[in-house]
Amino acid sequence: TVRDHREGRLESFTFDAVFVCTGQFKTPSIPRLPGSESFTGRLYHSSSYRNGAGFQGRHIVVVGIGNSALDIALEAARSGSASVTMVCRSGTSIIPVSDFHGRPVDQLLNTRMYSQMPAAMRQMLMLYLIR
Repeated sequence: TVRDHREGRLESFTFDAVFVCTGQFKTPSIPRLPGSESFTGRLYHSSSYRNGAGFQGRHIVVVGIGNSALDIALEAARSGSASVTMVCRSGTSIIPVSDFHGRPVDQLLNTRMYSQMPAAMRQMLMLYLIR
């Protein structure tokens, strides 16, 4: 059960697996969550994650918004999970890894043409890519 502090309402969700993503190279730390003792699904830390096998058709929640969390969420979605939900304390700007055609964004942005564009045009392009 989650409380939306802005709206003041409670919502309940059911998941088959939970990932706590506090960093792949950090000492694993999984906080004690109310109700976690009755959770019958699987609980993982990002440091133990290897691939999305076994998540087909399952509902996954990923706690965190860093690189590990986003990588795991993307792979879980691509491996056929029924749903992937991201949970984070506050928002962030996410810059995509690739464009709509699968080309790496850093290669698109690391060009002479991009570096010579006026700043306003570069900002408009970036806003287009992250929406």
